[in-house]
Amino acid sequence: MSHAYYYFSASLPMIDFDSQPPVSIAVFLEDCQRLLSKNDFLLIKNVLEDSDEKSEMSNAVFNAWVKFERDFSNALVWFRAEKVGKDPLDYIRGERYSDPFHNEIIHHADKAPNLLEAEKILDRARWQFLDDLAGGHYYDLNFIIIYALKLKILDRHHEFRSPQGQSIFEELQKAEIS
Repeated sequence: MSHAYYYFSASLPMIDFDSQPPVSIAVFLEDCQRLLSKNDFLLIKNVLEDSDEKSEMSNAVFNAWVKFERDFSNALVWFRAEKVGKDPLDYIRGERYSDPFHNEIIHHADKAPNLLEAEKILDRARWQFLDDLAGGHYYDLNFIIIYALKLKILDRHHEFRSPQGQSIFEELQKAEIS
């Protein structure tokens, strides 16, 4: 275990799904750049980018996340396309992998009283996957990757609660009603 991982990981504030982001993603990335090797920093930066196409890397945790997110997103796209009478094959990325857990979560989110609650249900499933993935990873690069992904989820929810985010959700709900 690298001392840099240990000291950096140990200095990160604890986070949980319902908490506010303890630091911004920009500050987190600055710390990563300062404390990690160049290659590890670039990996973390790639993890946090909103690229549609994430290529496989030599990190098993990152690859597991990419696969989970692609499969979960495809299940969500499949459900939404079928719901509006469109061909799901036009919208999925890669191959479809059907997971009953994904389908159950998506059906539960579809019954949510509003879009924000639906997003929370979907992101709780993502968070749970990250918690499961974190098992056995303490004070290593994988811990930092998982932390970065959780921070990204918290940051997204923080944006939802911002005045601009609330305005966007109100517009979406109006469009959903019409």
